[in-house]
Order: sequence, then C-alpha cells, then structure tokens
Amino acid sequence: MLNIFRQQSVNPFTRFKHWLCSKPRSLSIAPDLRHSLSAIGVVFAVTALASPTYARDIVTRPVLPSPQIAQLATDDYFERAYYYFEHGSLQSALSYYSRVLSLDPSYAEAYNNRANAHADLRQYPEAIADFSEALNYDHPDLGLIYYNRGNTYLEMGRYDEAIADFSDAIQNNYSRMALAYYNRGNANLSLGRYYSAIDDFNQAISHDSDYVQAYNNRGSTQVYLENFADAINDYSTAIDLDQARPTPSPTLDQAHYNRANIYYQLGDYHRAVTDYTAALTLDSPGHASDKSQNADVLYGRALASMFLGDRSAALADLDQAIDLYNQTGNVEWYQNAQMLRDRWQ
Repeated sequence: MLNIFRQQSVNPFTRFKHWLCSKPRSLSIAPDLRHSLSAIGVVFAVTALASPTYARDIVTRPVLPSPQIAQLATDDYFERAYYYFEHGSLQSALSYYSRVLSLDPSYAEAYNNRANAHADLRQYPEAIADFSEALNYDHPDLGLIYYNRGNTYLEMGRYDEAIADFSDAIQNNYSRMALAYYNRGNANLSLGRYYSAIDDFNQAISHDSDYVQAYNNRGSTQVYLENFADAINDYSTAIDLDQARPTPSPTLDQAHYNRANIYYQLGDYHRAVTDYTAALTLDSPGHASDKSQNADVLYGRALASMFLGDRSAALADLDQAIDLYNQTGNVEWYQNAQMLRDRWQ
C-alpha cells in the first residue's frame, strides 16, 4: 500500500497545520536459511501539509444578488469543510466543499480540497476530476494541484501519469520541491526505473538535506542495483538524522530493519541482530501494522540468531513471529514460520 503526501489548501483565516502519520510496508524474509534476502522493501510516509490559500479570480465569479453576503457564506462553508477534513469527517467535508462550489464554481481551493477528501475515501475518479477542474482556474500555485493529482495517480498505480504530474509540479515551481522530487522518485522506483529514482531522490535531498525518508528510499533503490555499501550509507544517514530529532519518526525503525536485511544478506549476523533489535516496536500501541512489522523483524532476527548458533533465542523469536502472523491473519507467513520451526526442532 502506498502512502503519500497530500497538500490541503486553507483560506486566509486558517492557521497552518502540520501532522505526520507513517504506515510502513514491511519486507518478509525468505523462510529458508540458505535462501538469501532479495530486494529490501521500500517504505513511504504520509504527511498532510497545509499551505497558503490560492488567489481567487474575482472576474470569473458569477454575479450574485448580494456578493458580500455570498462571499461570507463561501468562506464560512470553506472553514467548516476544512475543519471536518482535519478531523476525519470526510463525508461532511465533501458536503461543505460542494456547497462552496455551488456558490462559487471558480473556487480552486475548494476543488483541490474536495479532491483530497475523495482521494482519502478512495474515490479516485472523482478526485482526478476535481483536481483537473481546479487546473482550469488561474491561481499562483498550479504546482500544488499537479502535485496532489500526481499523488492520486501514484496511489492508483498509474505511475507514468504520476510522473508527468510531478514533473509539471516541478516546472511550475511547486513550493515544496523536495516532496515533488521524492514522490516522483517513488513512482520511478515502482516502475523499476532505478537510476531515474536515484536522480529524483538526489534532487529531493539537495532541496532538503535532512530528508530522512528520501535517504531511506534511495537506500532501498541502491539495494535493487546491488549497491549494498551505498545502501548501508543511506540507511545509516537516515538513522543518524532521525535519532537527532526530538521525537524520532517511524522511518527510524524502518531504516534499521532495511539495514539489518542487508547485513543478513552479507553474512554479518551480529550487526543484523543489533539492527533487528533496534527495529522492534513492541512498545508501540499495537496496531495491526506494528504487529505485522514486528513479525517480520522477529523472523529475520530468528534467522540471524540461528546462524550465530543461538538456538534458544532463535526459537523464542520464531514463536513470537508465529503468534503475530496469526494475529494479523498473514496465513502464508504463518505457515512458512511454522514449517521453519518444525525443521529447527
């Protein structure tokens, strides 16, 4: 599952809001000790960012009997819609953005935000239609619309269209250039265009030298190219940058896990165990995604521990992995772990 950045527009009376939620996609490790690890899984982070409002073209507005009253109504409905969007009431947000657009069909911000609500509800055709409509109106940040539509194409798996939109966002001087390059890199990576992906992640890092997720994903791309030393350097940079933050992000666990997989593949089992241990999130709230990630981490640590001759630790980790695979309904890897345990006993 792809997790993407989307940008929400606000009106002049709304304060900027920033929030972060990361949902890792973990890599399952080969069930046989003799089977080496293949490409490391790529991890995406979801960030919703607020931006300054678009300028609206007064000339294109319909003539209403009471323009000032109508303007108050559109702003009021927009504020309510934005509030509902922020608080997860997406259907209510859709309803109020539609009211805004019934009063002002040229309100580009409302099209952008209604499209974001549709996209969050996985109503992708409606989202694409709204983003495309927003592009019909003049405002100073066309790049934002292209960027958001690109994210929707990315989530739909329409990577070529996503790349085209991210490129248009860049050409239109999108205000958050690092994000546009980062997500274009993710789209190129999904298409197996590894060198193009690395170029994009390089650009993202050049615009934001502390971009932890870009280092992490560039490292994953290096793995596909079997540039393991470069991958380790990128994961290590991501870890160092994230550890320096007052509150580390979920990318810290993901980078440790990815680096552990490389150490395992290279036969450096001591370092692999150290990184797998650092990647465990057993103190987290216990969401399904955390349990799934922990199952893979424990499975990997079990393999590394068995190579180190620590049979008891390996079996203990494998038992925990089996339990977590069962809890998360991962039948395939539950069965793989059970078969591995049978061979080890």
